[in-house]
Amino acid sequence: MSRPRYGWGRLVREALRLGDFAALAIAAAALLAWTLARPLPGRGLAVLAGALLWIPAEYLHHRFVLHLPRLPWAWAWRLQKRAHAKHHRVPDDARYLFIPWWLSPFLIAAGGAIVAGVLGWSLWLPAACGHALALVHYELTHFSAHVPYQPRTPWGRAMKRHHVLHHYKNERYWFGVTTPLCDLLARTWPAPDAVPRSRTARDLAGPGEGGDQSG
Repeated sequence: MSRPRYGWGRLVREALRLGDFAALAIAAAALLAWTLARPLPGRGLAVLAGALLWIPAEYLHHRFVLHLPRLPWAWAWRLQKRAHAKHHRVPDDARYLFIPWWLSPFLIAAGGAIVAGVLGWSLWLPAACGHALALVHYELTHFSAHVPYQPRTPWGRAMKRHHVLHHYKNERYWFGVTTPLCDLLARTWPAPDAVPRSRTARDLAGPGEGGDQSG
């Protein structure tokens, strides 16, 4: 039996029922309220810069952090499993669809700090606000790729299709979730027929390594 189709409203409601996304949404709302309440010079630019910074951050984080080879320490592998390996093992399991609540604050703070280092430290929180809002968009886009939701635009449908390829054909390509820009620049956005099917797309530890089934 096929799963019922999602509309946008249901997509958001279902995401908010999960603790990791709910915590992110609350943090983003608090940062937005703070930013709107304080008309700092350069506030709008900082929010925009924080949001745009998510474009390279999304790619770099996904490719070089979440897809880091299995580390030899048990505690590190437990973190890797929760952060991403379990998501590849069971891609549609809602428990592993969102960035863990303990990782999101670091990403938001780091994004705000990078922008503030250029524009001035008084704009750290507005920049973090922009980064948090972009992260909310990323999480909802990612969630929509794993549930029976049909994106309304050709762009959205293309991003969903290629994210599915990342999970089920070859995890070494198609790292972009909201945009293909960095994939195109790094040449990790090939035609689907141009790359082989990977044996480790569902098991990031590699065949014979035990995957992420334990712990």
